[in-house]
Amino acid sequence: MKLRLLALSGLLLAFAWTLPLYADEINHGATNVQSSDEEWWDIPYPDRFDTSLLTREQQALSVNGKNIVNEDGDTVVLRGVNIGDPAKLAYQDRWNRRIFDEVESWGANVIRLPVHPMGWRERGPEWYLERIDEAVFWANSLGLYLIIDWHSIGNLNSEMYQHPMYQTSMVETRDFWRRMAFRYRDVPTIAVYEVFNEPTNDFIGNGRGSLGKLDWATWRETLEELVDIVQVYDPNSIVLVGGLNWAYNLDGVAELPVRREGIAYASHAYPQKARPEVNTREAFHAAWQKDWGFVAESYPVIATEIGWVREDGFNPHVPVINNDGTYGPNLVRFMKERGISWTVWNFDVDWGPRMISDWDFTPTEQGLFYRDVMQREKAGTLRNSVLPSPRVTEYEWMSIDRWRDMFEEDLSVAGEGEARLLFLGDSITEGWSQGIWDQHFAGYGAANFGIGGDQTQNLLWRLRNGSADELDPELVVLMIGVNNLFLGGDAPEDVYFGVEAVIEEIQQRFDGAEILLLGLLPVGEKAGSEERLRVADTNRLLAGLAEMDGVTFTDIGAAFLAADGTISSEIMPDFLHPSEKGYSVLADQLTPILAEKLD
Repeated sequence: MKLRLLALSGLLLAFAWTLPLYADEINHGATNVQSSDEEWWDIPYPDRFDTSLLTREQQALSVNGKNIVNEDGDTVVLRGVNIGDPAKLAYQDRWNRRIFDEVESWGANVIRLPVHPMGWRERGPEWYLERIDEAVFWANSLGLYLIIDWHSIGNLNSEMYQHPMYQTSMVETRDFWRRMAFRYRDVPTIAVYEVFNEPTNDFIGNGRGSLGKLDWATWRETLEELVDIVQVYDPNSIVLVGGLNWAYNLDGVAELPVRREGIAYASHAYPQKARPEVNTREAFHAAWQKDWGFVAESYPVIATEIGWVREDGFNPHVPVINNDGTYGPNLVRFMKERGISWTVWNFDVDWGPRMISDWDFTPTEQGLFYRDVMQREKAGTLRNSVLPSPRVTEYEWMSIDRWRDMFEEDLSVAGEGEARLLFLGDSITEGWSQGIWDQHFAGYGAANFGIGGDQTQNLLWRLRNGSADELDPELVVLMIGVNNLFLGGDAPEDVYFGVEAVIEEIQQRFDGAEILLLGLLPVGEKAGSEERLRVADTNRLLAGLAEMDGVTFTDIGAAFLAADGTISSEIMPDFLHPSEKGYSVLADQLTPILAEKLD
């Protein structure tokens, strides 16, 4: 993607910038000749990186069939971020270990490091190699891997490019990869070489004209030549090759795969690329599968650029606008199901779509989303239930338009300010009659943020994307998860992690608020039914969340059961949703608890 042009204009004039010295951090693994008094025929060849100086043992990665594996043969899925070009960061006094430390704390295991051809020429190879040496040391000490990216956008064959900073040639590109592969041979920290960032096959628009035609068969031959150059010097490396259409399309691979071993394929799956007729998860997944996802059935795939920004957000250029909030969770789910690696664009304040809004590393909307994903993947707790997502499924009884209308209604309530008591949940929370509600809860200034059909991920999205922060509740009554079980097909443990994520979000939004977590109400007419057992298993797990600070758990489901364990249709006509009588039972159970906590 493009650097913000206003920022770039200053950068392009200053590639002779000097790097601030970090005396305590500079410890290069190799010596390159930057100047010499010797005659040209006596200048020594650059040395290889000295791996004995690395402080941490890292397993080298390689390709095994469709997977990236470590030396033990275990499959490794890379998840991380792109950072700024070292020359850009050095100019801003930001090239130091601090970025690497922060990225690791976000749960990443890889950093993609772009090198722009203009920067490479202006700064010089020796300067860049010193910076990459530093990146290797910092990444290695943190257990991170690196992807080195030759960051050009355009047509290498026609030598026509989107912007002067991307201008290069085949001669320069060959030389770059010869230097990289020679210097970093057998350096496990550098896991992947991405030989060309975004190849274009045609570009017409914005008055810039065409960048020249390019077909996959021709591009494949170019890629094979670049792979050969890398593998001559570093035969054990993973070489990453991208498709056409700004590295999005890999459809040519079906008939004409790159004829080399040890390779992986790259795709840049930004929101504008897949445009199904119907905006549903299923339709997007089908489009991605057709365009590039199918490759993951036979080869490793790394989506080395993903990301989004809203229309009213920072640097909202059209390619990465995503106003409805569905792109991130849909894409993460798609990639997780196929074991696809990825790096988000961009962990930089100037380069959109950005993950951070300042150099204190305050996360943007997409930064917060992907930070959560990476941290949960690292902890082994990532489930669909924890991916904040607006409603994407149409129901006869609840359209997406109606869902969004109800969300907007909640925003207006939140905008009015205080509510001592806040109810969060799904249709069971939504369904209180006005009379019972007024009788039991109106005195607390209560607000009802229940929406029918919601799952934990939908409630997470609502909390993050509304005006909930304007409320200041003393107590939050939370009941959510039954739709995860019976609409989403989630297991009880998925519900547990989803509810845990909701609680964590509540605690972030409402500092000091107590949380009353209600167990799921019983489902199904008879005791011992499969539905009852799934609810009971879920509630046993949810009870453990009472160990979190400020959380009280109570299971009041027994109040809805007859002596023989059945549920009367008078209390739950569909054996799921309470009737008026059922809500009276629920209110009677809640009232003494609320009085204890709020009176």
